[in-house]
Amino acid sequence: MNFKLRVWRQKNHAAKGKLVKYEAKEISPNTSFLEMLDIVNDRLIGTDDDPIAFDSD
Repeated sequence: MNFKLRVWRQKNHAAKGKLVKYEAKEISPNTSFLEMLDIVNDRLIGTDDDPIAFDSD
C-alpha cells in the first residue's frame, strides 16, 4: 500500500514550522503506523534528511 503523509516539521519550539509531504510506498497491510514511520525514517536517513521525531504521553 502507498500512503501520503503530511508531517508538521520545525527545528525547535521557537522556530516557525510547516507541513511537509512524504510518501510511504510499498507498505505491507500488516505494518503498524509506528513501523511505517520507521520505514519512512530509514529512507529519510538514507538521503541525509532529518528523521520524523514524535513525542507521546
